Amino acid sequence: MILFIYFELLIIYSNFFNYIITIITIIAIITIITITIITITIITITIINFELKWQNKIRRKNL
Repeated sequence: MILFIYFELLIIYSNFFNYIITIITIIAIITIITITIITITIITITIINFELKWQNKIRRKNL
């Protein structure tokens, strides 16, 4: 009987831990996706800034 209760608790706790692990995994995936989007945005902005500065230098030389 005690063994049965122990196994029941084990099943309940393992389901609980599975839920926690699933939630942590989902949060981790969302975090990785947002960090990737932020990084791509920062890289794009720096490239655009560099291009604009380069174009300004070319325009100044032509004038």
